[in-house]
Amino acid sequence: MTDKKVIRTRKQLLTCPAAMIAPRNQWYIAALSQEVTRGMLARQILDDHIVFFRAEDGSPVGLADRCPHRGVPLSMGTIQGDAIRCAYHGIEFGKTGACHRIPSQSRILPQLAVQSYPLLEIGPYIWIWMGDPANADESLLPDQFELGITRPGWRVTPMFVMEIACNYQLLHENLLDVSHISFLHPGLLDTGSMASASFKASYEGGRVRISRDLNETPNEMMAKTFNLTAGKPVRRTLITEAIPPQLSLIVNIFTDPENPDAPPHILTSPQGVTPSGNNRCLNFLINCSSYSEPQPDDAVPHLWKLFEQDKVVLEAVQRRFDEEGWDLPEISVMADTAALKFRLKMVEMVEAERKKRATAKPLAS
Repeated sequence: MTDKKVIRTRKQLLTCPAAMIAPRNQWYIAALSQEVTRGMLARQILDDHIVFFRAEDGSPVGLADRCPHRGVPLSMGTIQGDAIRCAYHGIEFGKTGACHRIPSQSRILPQLAVQSYPLLEIGPYIWIWMGDPANADESLLPDQFELGITRPGWRVTPMFVMEIACNYQLLHENLLDVSHISFLHPGLLDTGSMASASFKASYEGGRVRISRDLNETPNEMMAKTFNLTAGKPVRRTLITEAIPPQLSLIVNIFTDPENPDAPPHILTSPQGVTPSGNNRCLNFLINCSSYSEPQPDDAVPHLWKLFEQDKVVLEAVQRRFDEEGWDLPEISVMADTAALKFRLKMVEMVEAERKKRATAKPLAS
C-alpha cells in the first residue's frame, strides 16, 4: 500500500499495523517464475495495476496495465511477438512500453506509451522494482544464498501464492511471531510447546531475528509439514527473521539426538510479503531444503489449509481496524517485542523515502 492518496502520521503507523505504507524504492516479489508465461498475468502491486508476460526470448516483461489511449486494461488484449495489442483499438506496446503500432494512422505518438517496470528473475522468483526505474538498485535484493535459493545441491520447491485482504504489515508480524502456532495451527507446526519456549532475539540493520531451541516428537501432521518421521524425536532450532520490507525467512534445523554427527535436516521457507491493493497483500511461499527428498504429493494443499488459518484471522483483524478506526488499542506482551521493533524499522524506511521526495509532505508529529 502506498501513500499516494493518504498521508499517514508517524503515530498512526506505529500504533496501527493495518495502516502501514510501503516504500517504493525497493524490490518486491511480483510473481513465481512459473506464473509468467507467453500468456498474460494481471496483478496489482503497491496499488499499481501491472500486466506480466514473457517476450519471445523468454525474458519476463512488466507493463502498466492500462492503455493510455482510452484506458482499457492491456491484459484484455493479446500478445503479438514482444508486444501487447490493446483489445479496443489494436494499438501495440513493446517491452519498453513504447508504442509500436497505431492501426488508424502511420505516425507513432511518442507520448502514447506505458510504464515499463524493471524485473529480475532469480530462481523461482520474479522481482520487480516499484520506484523510479533509473534508481533500480540490485544491491538491495535479499541475499539469495541466505534464502536457500542458490545453494548448491539444495532442492527448491515453489509452493503457492496467497492473496490476503490485510495490510502487509499484519502478515509480517504474523510470520515473525511464532508464539501463535500452538493455538492457531494445533499439531501442524509443533507439538504444543512453541508458545512457552524461550527465545533469543537480535536486531541488526533493521532485521529482526528470533531463534528457539526445543525438543519435539513430531505427530503425523507435523511430520508431513516438515518431511520428518512421525514418532521419532528431533532436536529443533527454529529461526524466524523479518527482512524489511519484503520478506520473512523461516528456517527450521532438525538434528537427530541419537546421531548428532549426522547432517542436519534444514528447511528454509522464504515468504515474499508484497503489498497489493488497498489493505491487501500477497504471500509467496517456497521451500528450500538441504535434503533430496521431494515434498509429498499433497504438500501444497496441506500447507494451503495451514496458511488459510492465518488468512482468516488477519482479515478479521483488518476488518475490525477498518470498521472502528486506527485508534483501537493494542496491548502488547513480551513476545511482541520483535514485531514492534520491526514496525519501527518500517516506519523509519517510510520516513526516509518521504524525505527524499521533493513533493512529499512531512510526517506529522
